[in-house]
Amino acid sequence: MSNIKIFNLLMALTERTEEKKVVWEVTVWSNKYITTMANYSVAISEGEGDYFLSIEEMNGDVIEIVSDRDLREIDYESERRMRNLYSLARRSARGADKAIDDILGLLK
Repeated sequence: MSNIKIFNLLMALTERTEEKKVVWEVTVWSNKYITTMANYSVAISEGEGDYFLSIEEMNGDVIEIVSDRDLREIDYESERRMRNLYSLARRSARGADKAIDDILGLLK
């Protein structure tokens, strides 16, 4: 799979996550979040300062994995973009908006 396709996937996932059209879930790993589409899962993870976007079969087999470093040849801001998606996915999976709304409601 070409990195330009993965970059386009990264951009589409970010946009749809911001629109709350893509919902992420926690995994058994504290640094990995996953969303399911059709017969595949897409995961965003962080490790040792790098970010990874992977496409996986439903049984967990990895079809493709790309790091922010791999995407630098296409986009010099790939680390920032992957970090942003990771943050959005974490907030979605952990219910950050609901928690903030609940806390704000108590402070009114």
